[in-house]
Amino acid sequence: MTETVLRANAPVYVVNSLDVVLRGRDGPRPVLSGISFDVRPGEVVGVVGRSGVGKTTLLRVLAGLLPASGGTVRLRDEPVNGPPDGVVMVFQDYVNALLPWRTVHRNVALGLERRVGSAERNRRVEHALATVGLSGRGRDHPAQLSGGMAQRVQIARALVMEPAILLMDEPFGALDAITKASLQDLLLHVQSLTGATIVFVTHDLDEAIYLGDRVVVIAGRPGAVTHDVPTRLPRPRDQLTSRALGQYQRVRVQLGEALHDDG
Repeated sequence: MTETVLRANAPVYVVNSLDVVLRGRDGPRPVLSGISFDVRPGEVVGVVGRSGVGKTTLLRVLAGLLPASGGTVRLRDEPVNGPPDGVVMVFQDYVNALLPWRTVHRNVALGLERRVGSAERNRRVEHALATVGLSGRGRDHPAQLSGGMAQRVQIARALVMEPAILLMDEPFGALDAITKASLQDLLLHVQSLTGATIVFVTHDLDEAIYLGDRVVVIAGRPGAVTHDVPTRLPRPRDQLTSRALGQYQRVRVQLGEALHDDG
């Protein structure tokens, strides 16, 4: 195997013995302790755990929005000391994430302003909107959109930056079951088109298994990685047939027991 191939298969993220301590009213509060795992190019990795174990904190460290208190986080073999190039974060709160006075087109274009010319900006915005199924909605304002459409706009705003890595914090948690399933399939479609690496936080165990190549469980106070389970589900995936597979059920039982043991 050549050195080039070895590098191509090298992890994108390497997290080693990560500790995070946040300051609170009562003094320092350990949130994460000894977190170690890696993420390889093109992987979709779900992070699950009970509320308060530090899942969102971990995502913010990966995004360079929060410093580590101990240990290391490296992206492409460089330390993460701030927001890295090629990494975009998608938040759950699509209502406040979109600027209500801007059209859908201008919301999606926000990150490109002052970066590229208007022709290239318009091309990339229209392509992103088409990818998420919102062609023709560019002149609408956020108030005219359903929750699912608003979250599609958020995803389009991320895609327009042509990211290598998407970090997603409970991206579909506030949506109804039917809309959630539709956007889960959209995310898998987008990943197949772009090859992006995706790390997402969710409270929904079934979502983590259905979307993920691996599922990382964080448990305890402070939070620590207790399980790192490959799903080994074939792609492309389907909401009905994939969830009916024996392998899906085996992973669900394994992870369900892991979360139950943390109760």
